[in-house]
Amino acid sequence: METETTYFAPAERASEQELAREIKLAASSPVMSGILKSVGGLIAILDGHRQIVAINDSFARMLGISDVEEAMGLRLGEAVNCIYSARQPGGCGTSEYCSTCGAVIAMVTGMATKDTVERVCAVTIKDDCSTKDIVMRVRCQPVELEDTDFLLLFLQDITEQQQKAALERVFFHVWNKQFIPDDIARRIFQRNFSTKAEEGRGIGTYSMKLFGEQVLNGKVSFTTSAENGTTFTLEHPIS
Repeated sequence: METETTYFAPAERASEQELAREIKLAASSPVMSGILKSVGGLIAILDGHRQIVAINDSFARMLGISDVEEAMGLRLGEAVNCIYSARQPGGCGTSEYCSTCGAVIAMVTGMATKDTVERVCAVTIKDDCSTKDIVMRVRCQPVELEDTDFLLLFLQDITEQQQKAALERVFFHVWNKQFIPDDIARRIFQRNFSTKAEEGRGIGTYSMKLFGEQVLNGKVSFTTSAENGTTFTLEHPIS
């Protein structure tokens, strides 16, 4: 079988038979079932290919589905309709944008280290004909059932908390001596995206573009290089 191209996480998925076995294994585990029913918040169980094999009722409501079977086999970005989840044939986790996704990083790291990993994930989701920006705190806990690896995924929507913290620290840079790597540059204007872990981050460049283009009707862009650093430019037409 030809391996699909990936820019970050493995693209391979479980076969139909393997996925069915994993779904049955997760459903029959008293521990897994107990966590899904008793722990609050958004919870999913993923297999070793980052595919959903179980979710709790809160997560199903968040996804807007009445039958949890609709989410089985999907990856997180595909389930929530992340705008980058279909950029590559391999789906969620495989595009050039995914290397800076907090959720995918937490999953891959958790699987590799067999340890609990927590990250903040800024995601833009498609909502009918529009898009919406949300921020989630993602916590991945690796577990093993009958020699099969799973991930317990705990999600917390911190969008309002993030935006409230950001109101106190929005500011604009015109020049910075630091060079912006390609993986960061691709998402530099995405709302809530930040390489920093603190809350209230990821609003500065987004606000710059929003104000410069939506309010001033200009064009905000940037250039970056190791030699010259990074320069943000606002172009405004002469009226």
